[in-house]
Amino acid sequence: MKITKIEIKDFQQFKDFSIDLTYPKGHEKAGKPLDKVCFIGQSGTGKSTILEQIQDSIEGFAEVVENNDEPIFYSYTKTEKNNFILSHYDKTDNETIDVYFNKEQLTEKGEVTFNDFKNFIKKTDKILLYLDESISEYYQDVKASLNKIGIVTEKDIDEKRKKINDIFSKYKNTKIVDSRSVFFPEASDEFLFYLLYKLIIYDEKLVKRNSKFVSQVNDKNFKQLHKELNDWKESNPNQRTIFAEEVNFFLNKFHVKVDNEIPWGGGIKVIRTDDTEFPFKFASTGTKRIMLTTLLLFFLDTKNTIILFDEPENSLYPDVQQELITFYTQLASDAQFFFATHSPIIASQFEACERFILKFDDKGFVKAVRGDAPEGVEPNFILLNDFGLKTVLIPKGEEKWKEFVELKSKIHFEKDEKIKQELMDKYMEIGIKYNFGNYEKNSKK
Repeated sequence: MKITKIEIKDFQQFKDFSIDLTYPKGHEKAGKPLDKVCFIGQSGTGKSTILEQIQDSIEGFAEVVENNDEPIFYSYTKTEKNNFILSHYDKTDNETIDVYFNKEQLTEKGEVTFNDFKNFIKKTDKILLYLDESISEYYQDVKASLNKIGIVTEKDIDEKRKKINDIFSKYKNTKIVDSRSVFFPEASDEFLFYLLYKLIIYDEKLVKRNSKFVSQVNDKNFKQLHKELNDWKESNPNQRTIFAEEVNFFLNKFHVKVDNEIPWGGGIKVIRTDDTEFPFKFASTGTKRIMLTTLLLFFLDTKNTIILFDEPENSLYPDVQQELITFYTQLASDAQFFFATHSPIIASQFEACERFILKFDDKGFVKAVRGDAPEGVEPNFILLNDFGLKTVLIPKGEEKWKEFVELKSKIHFEKDEKIKQELMDKYMEIGIKYNFGNYEKNSKK
């Protein structure tokens, strides 16, 4: 399930707004839905609004399961390759959203019916995940007064175990996960408990296996029981270990890591890279942000899920931002991502056709154009090209740039060799100090 087109007829700053979310002609994935989308633009152009509009529409898909309300869809269309597009129309916001389905995902029958769409959505664990820009602040508010060394402790698990069936049923049947609701005080412990349920079950099974081995082992059956235990571990990999392998590369940048050495009551324990204790409540905002977002992306079933991520760069140093999009998309490789960002470092990690620039037209309405700068280009070039900045310099830097350019011109026309050398020395001094060599190169592109 992936979005292929968004149309907003008349809502706030959007009027006759339309974007095609498929790969263009000539691309190796031509005609297929974009795997990831990046919205950039000035404040007020509606990046977050588009994410919220997507959320509102996808919630309509969830209503299909709850209410069996076929009329909320005004069309479902068969494409030339026997796939299908289901269109949802929101009368309140005059918005249409087209969602693409592979026929094989829907049914093995010859014809696709409305019930096939409904059953597909019903079987999909989560159809939308919304990650708010202040996700780490929610957790900080919830846990600020608690002196815990990990995320969900053994005490938490013991307290929630009595309500395990109710908790699991509640969140298992929730098709929309919004970080702004699951991490508020009344829900956070329950939701994290649900999120890490696989670890809890795994640890309990492992304890039973180990206990069986210890109670039954003797000289005659040691090899057999040992093989059975190892075979079980091999066919039931410890998700905590896999999670640690996925995220520790990033967490090490904050000098912490997930402890994967021993089972830990079903929770996740964060320690320092030198193996000493680390009270999670003292973690930086960036550390909390990475931990909570990766927990969601790793432990939720995100197959066929649409993931909305507002300002992923918040509280993260540039070296972390540089690899963030690849990191997230690999954690949920079967999902479709939508990012809204002000960061050129984040934007540079998208192909030009995946990047949409929101701009005001002459009448004050928002229009979208696809990016031009290639994936991986220097962020300053993104700022000048796709973000549309006339310069990346602040006024003091612009003043020095003008002096630098004027010196270059004077050197060219100066006849007196002594004066020319003085000008060249000054030119080189400013160029090196302000790194104008690279700036000059970008300005010419």
